[in-house]
Amino acid sequence: ALFSTKVFTYNHKIYKQVTGLAMGSSVSAILAITFMDSLEKNILRTNLQLGIYRRYVDDVCILTTNRNEAIKIFDYMNQLNPHIKFEIEHPNTSNSLSLLDFNIAIDKDTGHHKFTFYQKQAKKDIFPHYQSALPMRSKRNFIQNEVARITKRCTETIDKKKHLDRLEDKLRNNGYPQTITKEYTEGRHPKKRQKQLPQPKSFYINLPYISESFNNKAKRILANTKYNIRIYHKSHTLRRALTKRSDSFQCNLRNCEINNNRLCST
Repeated sequence: ALFSTKVFTYNHKIYKQVTGLAMGSSVSAILAITFMDSLEKNILRTNLQLGIYRRYVDDVCILTTNRNEAIKIFDYMNQLNPHIKFEIEHPNTSNSLSLLDFNIAIDKDTGHHKFTFYQKQAKKDIFPHYQSALPMRSKRNFIQNEVARITKRCTETIDKKKHLDRLEDKLRNNGYPQTITKEYTEGRHPKKRQKQLPQPKSFYINLPYISESFNNKAKRILANTKYNIRIYHKSHTLRRALTKRSDSFQCNLRNCEINNNRLCST
């Protein structure tokens, strides 16, 4: 099924993907990681000057002796598979290089290195708006995770403060009050509650998420009952809509290689 579903339509024409993995397949990501693992074993067996070799999915960070050796490693990697073409990025004039969400800089004279948080220039200051229809707990988790990323990736206090100030501006532009932004950017966020003792058997009721105030009122009403009733939300999301198969689907494409209503619907 993985290979038979690599067919898609555009502008009333049918196209078939001839190489690679199926886009959107749940197993494509793990297979890509497995492929990269087998590919890099060939690299590590060579006599190339690899001081440090680290990889995250398909992003590779290599420390080597000089620029010429880096190009030599790059050329070798691009010869391993005709369908895989790597791109190379060298350190800039300040001897720093960005990878994923961090930047590493190495002092040429002392060899001292430092890390700082990195965000691509093309990335917009998009964040869930304070008035968006999401539980406040989720919004707080988003902020807490972003603060943790910045804190862990900055080795110097001045860099950490600079990026936390930018995050604070981003939150303010998305409607968050100062009382919430200061809680996290200044390290005054509420501590996690201690784990409660085992509760009696719980009963769950599925309610649509309307607002935080509606949730609180419903919880107060249920708390007055003699049963341990909890609320959970299972909304009709875009993901569920796209993955749920419809038996009524009928394909009207001609000369399609799939020719299977059930598989095409899935």
